[in-house]
Amino acid sequence: MLEERRTRSLVNCSLLFTLLLMAAMPLPASGQNVALARAGARASASSVYSGGRFYPPAGAIDGDRTGTNWENGGVWADDTVDQFPDWLRVDFAGARTIDRIIVTTVQDDYANPVDPGAGLTFALFGLSDFSLQYWDGAQWQEVPGGAIAGNRQVLREVNFRPLTTTSIGVLVTGALAGYSRIVEIEAYEPGGTAPAPPPPATPAASPSVRLAWDPNPEADLAGYVLVWGPSPGVYTQSWTLDATATTHEVTSLAWGSRYYFAIRAFNIAGVQSLQSDEVTVLTDPAPAYMRVDVP
Repeated sequence: MLEERRTRSLVNCSLLFTLLLMAAMPLPASGQNVALARAGARASASSVYSGGRFYPPAGAIDGDRTGTNWENGGVWADDTVDQFPDWLRVDFAGARTIDRIIVTTVQDDYANPVDPGAGLTFALFGLSDFSLQYWDGAQWQEVPGGAIAGNRQVLREVNFRPLTTTSIGVLVTGALAGYSRIVEIEAYEPGGTAPAPPPPATPAASPSVRLAWDPNPEADLAGYVLVWGPSPGVYTQSWTLDATATTHEVTSLAWGSRYYFAIRAFNIAGVQSLQSDEVTVLTDPAPAYMRVDVP
């Protein structure tokens, strides 16, 4: 029922491994979002929510503006209710020249998110006051036009004259409902157009696949995030697994479809590793009849 074609097997994704991998990654092409984890960027934050759900800084650089994986690793939230400022920082894989930063915060109907295009507003959970900043090599500076006050837009885009930096950050001084929540932060090189977010995956009801990976040896390992989607590097689904997991079965895949899987480790501070190599899976065409396997 399922044909599995592995271009490369899932590799041990320890934090040490990903640091070595990051150093060997190619530079992104002109116009790309250089704040993506898969472009070698890393995210950190002033704090990470510790109330039993999973809101790591890495969730804000996973390439998903919608916040589909809310409470499951796709959004960053701080841990200091009603206390500001909070900050989220993104370190690029080296110096980059950028001329645009986009910040996306949480939609009111976060359980049924849509493409947060211009004009989509919030009234419940978003960032109201914040500063977009960059590191000039000695201190943090605000990008031109980066002081945002009284915001009610889910997606805020700031354009400016090109500048070169190794890091950007969001300094949050006000947010609704007590917490700073960022779905995605993006930074673009000149000449690029921001891509539309990937569409949400539509689960089907037939094939499944079981994936396996080598255990991560890190002492502070807290678990894994398994991600998958319909195109290379485009992950529309994820699943958080505990530190003892080495296999996982993904069900409800569509017949006659190709999927791309990868896995990341995260530590007790919520920091995610870079992802493993992708596994490509092609399911069989829909059968003309129902087959039942018996012992």
